[in-house]
Amino acid sequence: MERHTLPDSGAGGTGGAGPRSRHRRVLMATALVLTLAAGTGVAAYSGLPPFGRSCEESAVRLDVAVSPDIAPVVRAAADRVHKEKITSDGQCMDVRVEARENYQVALELSDRRSESEYEVWLPDSKIWAHQADASSRGVPLVAAGEVAVSPIGVATDRSAGSWLGWPGKTYTWAQLATATTASESVHLGTADPTHSATGLLALAGVAASYARESGDRTWEERNGTDRPLPDEPSAAPEPKEPEPKEPDSSPSAKRSAEPRPKPSATKGPKQPLPSPSSPRAEGAQSLPDEADRTPRPGLPDADARIAATARLLAQRLAPADSQILRTLSAPGSSRNEAVFLSEQAAFTHNFSAGDKDDLDLFYPTDRALRLDYPYHLVDVNDLTVDEERAATRFVALLGDATSLRDLAAHGFRPPRGEAPGVLVHTAGGRPPQPYARQVTSADQISRDLLQEMLGMWTITVRSARLTTVVDVSGSMQSPVPGRGETRLEATKASLLRVVDQFSQEDEIGLWEFATGLNGPHDYRELVPTARLGALVRGERTQRTQLSAAFQALKPVPDGATGLYDSTLAAYKSAQAGHVPGKFNALIVVTDGANQDRFSISRSTLLAKLKEVRDDRRPVPLIAIAVGTSADQGELDKIAQVTGGAGYQVSDPADIQGAILKAITAVGRSLDVDRD
Repeated sequence: MERHTLPDSGAGGTGGAGPRSRHRRVLMATALVLTLAAGTGVAAYSGLPPFGRSCEESAVRLDVAVSPDIAPVVRAAADRVHKEKITSDGQCMDVRVEARENYQVALELSDRRSESEYEVWLPDSKIWAHQADASSRGVPLVAAGEVAVSPIGVATDRSAGSWLGWPGKTYTWAQLATATTASESVHLGTADPTHSATGLLALAGVAASYARESGDRTWEERNGTDRPLPDEPSAAPEPKEPEPKEPDSSPSAKRSAEPRPKPSATKGPKQPLPSPSSPRAEGAQSLPDEADRTPRPGLPDADARIAATARLLAQRLAPADSQILRTLSAPGSSRNEAVFLSEQAAFTHNFSAGDKDDLDLFYPTDRALRLDYPYHLVDVNDLTVDEERAATRFVALLGDATSLRDLAAHGFRPPRGEAPGVLVHTAGGRPPQPYARQVTSADQISRDLLQEMLGMWTITVRSARLTTVVDVSGSMQSPVPGRGETRLEATKASLLRVVDQFSQEDEIGLWEFATGLNGPHDYRELVPTARLGALVRGERTQRTQLSAAFQALKPVPDGATGLYDSTLAAYKSAQAGHVPGKFNALIVVTDGANQDRFSISRSTLLAKLKEVRDDRRPVPLIAIAVGTSADQGELDKIAQVTGGAGYQVSDPADIQGAILKAITAVGRSLDVDRD
């Protein structure tokens, strides 16, 4: 089912002064009204007429999966193909459009063992193509351009917008998140970031902003990954301010010129909103252009802040984009007053809402994030020449003048060029909000950061049970170049940061391994896996004991890497302790290959892991190879037997990011296998 439906030219009539006619008066000064008056009939579209006999036998069929928000525009283009008998290389085209949730298609395409139903996929963001291939086992996708774009911001109801100072005050992502999560009366909600590109991109934007504000290295700097998602255009469209031909006396026009009403005038009774300058809403303030670059002393580190924000957002969650707006009118404590939202979704809501229900849209100042609606050819190697050419012909049709008018009528900006100012106005944007800001390379969110955000979110909303196995062989004494610390010291620090992101309900344990460590055994269990909030020794919690054990790890000077025996023993233990309903995993961190001459062979290890593995009680192995001496290829083969994966980092400080990315990829693989 589509998420948004706009009225066609035959709906609503000409009489009355209701919300719909109010918006139409606003639109009369723009090209949008021309599109609506032309009667595209997108909302009423329910199927395609049959071809004439001459085309029926030779038509090239294209099955197209599209994001629900843009489906009406794509269906209108498909309808034109039929009505106007548009051809590809002289052949008729049979374009069949199906609105699908983006995360569902990404999940299906992540397993190349299954045959795709589609020749074309048009999601709302390129992040879904990367999610589909997160484990490098997905169906091949080829990008063929962008169809539309839509900036992402924070939408508020009128009460919260007034309190935050809309439109005059501007905020960074960090300040908006702080102002809308630190108050008892304004609550920030999101669609599930595992199901929503808007939610995930906004969460990553907040994380990057926290790092900048706290004076920490950014996530990209810390992990050595500053590359953005590929195929980004150089600039975002810049909208013009609307220029009505006649003075507009509609309620919405008056609203932008008159003082905002008090919160009580727009909603039912509620507790008074605190001032944005109060301690509970610290950070809600107008900023000069470069003020957000200055570190603010006394703030917690960025990791702790984003983990805390994620925990709050997890309590204000909608399952998907199609449900997030409902939370603005939800009863009681489940109601949100602010949500992460795209400009297009805000436009669609405001277009049909009553004046008092209009949303205000804040565009953060420090990162211009957006949905980019990429057009993908699916499994191009299996497409026929006719199918590939028809797909290319159809994407060209989506970029012609008629489709661009349809896109604008539904609140989408064109991929390049200018967006009508009335589009921004209807969506809730006003000066000085930076809605016309151009996108630069510094605004882009790296693929690695997005994967880490998904991993962090997974362990935030889904309780975990992890057994961590750390290499303490002599080679872990080696210094990390330019860091002034050993591999083991850097490894401990990174793993402690991982532990800090888990809640008291998560379970974590610790093993160490090296030859000569524990008599005939290469391994030793230091802290049995247990709930972090549990009391284990008197008044000490599992978290306290675990942190102390990590800090006490020391290398065995003459110890070699006893990888095979240790991995098997730890895996058997983790499998035996599997807890249903939790994300169970074994994490092995090593800087070398197996060096124990008396251990089992690799073939024996693989065979025994296959015997122990139980798909009804999955415990994937996440193997982290540290440095160049470790064999990532071997670790990956070992891990794959359990349903896990191997990863390599050159710097032990990157272990935290690698684990978060691995949790995302492995968790998605488990979902595929389960389906």
